[in-house]
Amino acid sequence: MRCSPAKGSTPQPEPASIVWRRRGRHTRIFFVSNDIMALEFLLPFAFFFVGLYGRQWNVARDRAVRTLSWMISWIMLPAAVISSMSSLHLDRSVLLLPAANLFIVVGLLLVTGVGAALFKVQRRTAGAAVIACGSLEGGSIGLALTLTLFGSALLPEFFVFDVTHAFLLFTLTYLVACVFGRTGEHTGRFIRAFVLGPIPVAIVVGLLLNVAHVHIDPMIYATLGAVSYLILPAVMTILGFRFAFNVRYLKISIVLTFAKIVVGYVLGALFVHLFEPSARASSIILLSACLPPSFLTLVFAEDQRLDSEFLATFLPVSAIIAFAVLYAGFRMFPALL
Repeated sequence: MRCSPAKGSTPQPEPASIVWRRRGRHTRIFFVSNDIMALEFLLPFAFFFVGLYGRQWNVARDRAVRTLSWMISWIMLPAAVISSMSSLHLDRSVLLLPAANLFIVVGLLLVTGVGAALFKVQRRTAGAAVIACGSLEGGSIGLALTLTLFGSALLPEFFVFDVTHAFLLFTLTYLVACVFGRTGEHTGRFIRAFVLGPIPVAIVVGLLLNVAHVHIDPMIYATLGAVSYLILPAVMTILGFRFAFNVRYLKISIVLTFAKIVVGYVLGALFVHLFEPSARASSIILLSACLPPSFLTLVFAEDQRLDSEFLATFLPVSAIIAFAVLYAGFRMFPALL
């Protein structure tokens, strides 16, 4: 909410990063940038090339991936979750985030399924494409983009959206994988791993601190926030380690990536137009709707014997392209958020 300056006082300029604008009955928040900082844009890709170069050391590579994955799951993400959820303000817009998630995921699944049927894509490849395009990589790419574009200001709303998506990923998306694949006997394994994992526990801890009105020490709060900024370098390094390229799937991977961004944004914009959430929630909905596919869909594809070779190329290609396009696009055209 913007406050008018007192009479006789000198008006203060808007902050350089965030501007609020009134449009009709609701407010929009977006990031303002006069130009794209080259270093800030290229630095994440430097970590990607570090990982790409490190692929030649098989033993060290596997150990590095396991270590980085563990640090992201058990240290960096919980730190970001606890610091954000402890300061979350629950209101109507926050409660609309799960509904937006369901709306976007179902829309993406339907559009991709219809497209696969129209183009008569082979069943195993169609199943892999549907579950990938119907998912959102929030825990790494989405979080990295949120931190890069907004800082930590919108992390509470982002985590509400992302946790809802995790639930849909392990239920609805996995069910679709089972429909296209062979069986669903391992569904419980994924759900148990999610429920008992560090992220849900961190969410519960953060919400308990919030409800109990326990204020985290400023130094601890700042430390938790600083740790969360290590997520992007770690994710980009892992992406470099895991990059697999098959030229046969390159063209379709690029086309699907841009189609997913456009369809996702249209679905997100439609939901925002219909329900008019707050500026903060709207920004998260629009950004998250454009995210690349979840890396976990590769696990689902392998479990259900779908075309995992296609996903091994599509997922990293989509993640790299989507990160670059969304970062540059929303920096150059902040009004889109």
